[in-house]
Amino acid sequence: MTLQPNKRMLALAFALALGTTAFAQQVITVTVSSPAKFDIESMVVSSELKNCSIIVTYPNGTDEIVLLQAPQFKTTLTYTPIVQGTSVVAWKGASTLNGKVENEVVGGVKQLFTNIGELVTFGKLSQVSLACPGSGTITVVATPRVLPVATTAPPAVSAPPPVAASTQAQSRFRATASIPTVMNPPLEISVFKTKYNNDTTYRTMVDDFNVNRSKQSLTALRLYSELGDANAQFLYGLAYLEDWTGLYDPKKACYWIRESAVQGLSQARLVLANKAVYNKDCFDVTPTLDEAKTWAQLASMSTERIVKENADKLLQDILRIQITNQR
Repeated sequence: MTLQPNKRMLALAFALALGTTAFAQQVITVTVSSPAKFDIESMVVSSELKNCSIIVTYPNGTDEIVLLQAPQFKTTLTYTPIVQGTSVVAWKGASTLNGKVENEVVGGVKQLFTNIGELVTFGKLSQVSLACPGSGTITVVATPRVLPVATTAPPAVSAPPPVAASTQAQSRFRATASIPTVMNPPLEISVFKTKYNNDTTYRTMVDDFNVNRSKQSLTALRLYSELGDANAQFLYGLAYLEDWTGLYDPKKACYWIRESAVQGLSQARLVLANKAVYNKDCFDVTPTLDEAKTWAQLASMSTERIVKENADKLLQDILRIQITNQR
């Protein structure tokens, strides 16, 4: 059976969802100026996926995009340290298009393509390589070259303990109410309606989530969310608050709702502000009242009457709390 383009893309997304996302660590000890050889392997467990891509960052700051092929999804790379000491090679899954990194999910998302429908329309599907699941580090310990000594042998140099996962990997889903440095204009329901009416894959996903409560919608929601769709991010955040999804995790919910709010979705800004006042437990970092107030003010800029009215009411509640705290 041959999958249609939209279905093929979702099948690949499902394959990625099955892969592990564990952070792999290796420690390799070599002498200075000797190549350190290491393997990178992504645990993909689906016959549907033919390849996926990773980005490898070397100690000098250069990046290399590597395509991992089925069935092993494994590659062998080398790094040659030129000075004594410890250096780290890091890798992580990264979606690529024409050999360029397509999206970075941490923080703000620069959205180079907006949805699966556009990929199919413009015939780019064959040029897209989805991110391999997982990430990792390779710690290379470069020891000095040992010269022959007639009397005593040089002391053995032991490898340091494995380094912890990078801060970025640890904090990818870190839920905060922090204010972005760039304020995007409000995104209203009209933007959602346009995409819903024009993109059949998108419409099926939304209906499966909102109406049918089908877990099939979660894979598509995840893909659209990681591609930077604000409405999908909001729905994906709500999925983490629903028991039927099997995903219940309030902190991941707040993470994705904030991602949507950063892009400007007025509903997401209102929900985030409300949680920052009345449901602080869903955050990894306890939000301040000023942060809640800023998100409420942004939500109040909405042209949607219900969103604006509720945002204005929340601003009044915040003001009462501030006055009470000052007494």
